[in-house]
Parts: sequence; structure tokens; C-alpha cells
Amino acid sequence: MLSLQTHELFESIRAGNIAKVKELVEAHPQLLNEVSISGATPILFALYNGQRQIADLLATKRPLDIFEAASVGKLDRVREL
Repeated sequence: MLSLQTHELFESIRAGNIAKVKELVEAHPQLLNEVSISGATPILFALYNGQRQIADLLATKRPLDIFEAASVGKLDRVREL
């Protein structure tokens, strides 16, 4: 079961509310490490929901894993991993 903050983050991503997403991750940086019910990280969830601007914002907030790096086009990070 997702915590209330985690649920709020994923709902804000789905709705395209970049201001709320930014507010949540700045107040609770650990949310960047959460996963959705489907197992997607916030970055991948944003991409799956057509929210590229949010994905790009989130991609600046922590080191990307290989899947996230490939998805947002960070080829230097892909090579590094």
C-alpha cells in the first residue's frame, strides 16, 4: 500500500501538476525512490503518462538508473552504468 505522500506524488504526476510534484519532492526527497503500484519509478511513471516536463525535472533530482537514463536520453549516464 502506498503512503499518502507517495499516492499524492503519483496522482500529481498523472495530472501534470509540476508545481505540486516539485513541492512534494523538495519537502520529501525520499519520494524519488518510491515506486507506483505498477512498479514504475516517478520518472518512468511521468514518461508513461506523457509528462515529459515532469520526468525531466525529476531526472535532475537524483542519480538515474539505466532504465531511467535511457528513457530520458541521458546517454552519458547509460554509458557510465
